[in-house]
Amino acid sequence: MIDFKIIGYQRVGNALRMLASTHPEVIEDTLGEWAQDIRHELKSMPYPPKRPNQKYIRTGRLANSWNVKKDKPGQVSIQNSARGDRGQFY
Repeated sequence: MIDFKIIGYQRVGNALRMLASTHPEVIEDTLGEWAQDIRHELKSMPYPPKRPNQKYIRTGRLANSWNVKKDKPGQVSIQNSARGDRGQFY
């Protein structure tokens, strides 16, 4: 059985950050799950209401282009690769 008693949470937070930086494999699974959850939230955000006289046709390209990339152990990037018709990023 493990028992925790936190006496100065600043020191605990610093120790956890140090553990994550020196042993990234400890947080790998948790970080990956968190990043996927954020990706899902970004993907499911509703579009704002259509503006009067709006000619732009919503394709869903922006929402469907979110992805999670593992940069190195313990580090991920949440990216969007959507490009417009002329090749520029949204």
